[in-house]
Amino acid sequence: MPFDALGYAQKRQEAGVPREHATAQASYLRDAFVEQERTLATKIDLAELRVDFEGLRGELRADFAELRADFEGLRGELRADFEGLRSEVRTEIQSVRTEMATLRADLREEMYAMDTRISRDIGDLKGAVGQIQGELQTIRRLFWAVVIIAFGLLFKEVITGTIVKLAGA
Repeated sequence: MPFDALGYAQKRQEAGVPREHATAQASYLRDAFVEQERTLATKIDLAELRVDFEGLRGELRADFAELRADFEGLRGELRADFEGLRSEVRTEIQSVRTEMATLRADLREEMYAMDTRISRDIGDLKGAVGQIQGELQTIRRLFWAVVIIAFGLLFKEVITGTIVKLAGA
């Protein structure tokens, strides 16, 4: 609805406002309303905005749907990557377990071989010690035989010397 500047000025004059003041006020109000009409949206403007907003809403929904689809695709790829990684880790763990079992078996085998060698060496040492003990026993016997022979010879000398002394006296 347009502003009736003339009617406004007349009503102001009837109320006792001087004509120049009433005309100036009406002119200012008319200019303000004209300026305001330029900045105010009309029903057509609002309808156009509504159509634009509906279009944007549709675009946003499509974009969000596309983003959801992309996100689901990425989620699927991540799941597949994680499953692949889990599979690789399981394979590596199994490989390490197999290697550890092999090393354990090798270590047992080496320890058994070492135990066998040590047992054999102990047996050899016991045999050698027994042989040395036997030889020491023989040496002791020989020593005592020599001592007995030496005593016998010494005794014979003493007796012979005593007999010779007695026979000569």
